[in-house]
Amino acid sequence: MNTGKIILNPGEEKRLLDGHPWVYNNEVNRLLGRIQSGDIVSVYSYQGDWIGQGFLNTQSKIFVRLLSRSEAPIDLDFFRRKLIIAKENRIQAGYQDTFRAFYAEADGIPGLIIDKYGEYIAVQFLSLGLDLRKQEIVSLIQEVYQPKGIYERSDSPIREKEGLPSVSGNLFGTTPKWVVTNEGECRFLVDIQEGQKTGTFLDQTQNHLAIRPYCSHKRVLDCFSHAGHFAIQAAHAGAQSVTAVDLSEDACQMIQKNQEENAVDLTIVKRDVFDFLQTEIQQKATYDLIILDPPAFTKTKNKLPQAKKGYKHINLQAMRLLTEGGILVSASCSQHLLLTDFLEVIREAAAEAKKQVQLLELKIQGSDHPALLNLESSFYLKFLIMRVSSL
Repeated sequence: MNTGKIILNPGEEKRLLDGHPWVYNNEVNRLLGRIQSGDIVSVYSYQGDWIGQGFLNTQSKIFVRLLSRSEAPIDLDFFRRKLIIAKENRIQAGYQDTFRAFYAEADGIPGLIIDKYGEYIAVQFLSLGLDLRKQEIVSLIQEVYQPKGIYERSDSPIREKEGLPSVSGNLFGTTPKWVVTNEGECRFLVDIQEGQKTGTFLDQTQNHLAIRPYCSHKRVLDCFSHAGHFAIQAAHAGAQSVTAVDLSEDACQMIQKNQEENAVDLTIVKRDVFDFLQTEIQQKATYDLIILDPPAFTKTKNKLPQAKKGYKHINLQAMRLLTEGGILVSASCSQHLLLTDFLEVIREAAAEAKKQVQLLELKIQGSDHPALLNLESSFYLKFLIMRVSSL
């Protein structure tokens, strides 16, 4: 039974009753009983009505991360059921080899990220309450997935906001640094121990596959290529030529490894994308399909205007390089750039380039990264496939 109680300020319960999972520190009126960060506490409205229960962290702006709206005890079986339901949902959606097996608040356990890479698991513990229950969660992961190894990648900046240090290392079995994963008909190397996020960008898996119907016999340019997923899918789908551009030497080496793994032809260019696009325009180069998948241009709201300029610029340059009726694939993973903002940026770029843009497909992150309608930040990834023609 929870001994700590959180009483909200008047009216603050509405957002929570609508499904939002977080109680912010400025919404709390008073604390009753045992108050210990990491504990599970009960949350009540100012009038004394039950709201839910969740992890407490008095040092965080997110004061309580709700786990349940029920008054039933939160025990080991509670967490077991959550993991099993999340696994069943992924299997139902068709995931088999490599996918996000658990996605924090969206799957009902705040701060827990579980990524499956074939026979191995990478995990992140991003909230204090969860971190204190690490061994229990690791045991449940073993029970539900029977992996050969579990590797912790709790090296996200989010932990600092929870008052937690960056941690990484093996938690169970033996986890190799490199594993080979399947993405459709292609294979990709993943660095579980030091790769981006927990190894790679699993949220784009379905989007990598979505470009394939547009690639046959086309000249393709993949900007901000990272590990080359879009480029290699394009080459495998029958593109006439594929150019992958990234400024990072590590990224270019990874693209080459994945190119060799899939025995496809492509050109790898180590260069700043902004400079590359400008040079290609000056040289009057053209492409039939251009992919823009940059890193987040901003991680804070106050830099959003600058980020919009960056997104507009690269989309404008890409439109100028496309052949008549060419395909522009444009993505943004900036959570502060809303879909409406992103579409406005595309409209502004099209107007300046004097182009007509048809939106063919609009996607978010894959279904193994479900978004909560009540949590706007979970709609962080925007992915557009467009046809661009002259006005």
